[in-house]
Amino acid sequence: MANNLVFSFQAVFLVVYYVNVARLDPYDVGVLLLVVRIWSAACDLIAGRLVDRRSSARGRFRPYLLWATPPLLLAGTGRATGPAARTCRSRCTP
Repeated sequence: MANNLVFSFQAVFLVVYYVNVARLDPYDVGVLLLVVRIWSAACDLIAGRLVDRRSSARGRFRPYLLWATPPLLLAGTGRATGPAARTCRSRCTP
């Protein structure tokens, strides 16, 4: 549940960023997010097949949770605090 909360927050953050800061058309942002959701659905099916085929002493899915947590944490943190967030203090305007 917490993972979905983080992804939902990041999706809302990206929409606001793309529309207000990057000045992209809201229609284009919507199409982009739709394509990403379709791609995610296809990848979910592939990942489900991989998990179902794997069996270890720790279970089927637990190794993926243990190994995927650090990259997801770094990707989420890096997305929210990019180079502009570190260098652009008072001289940048939206």
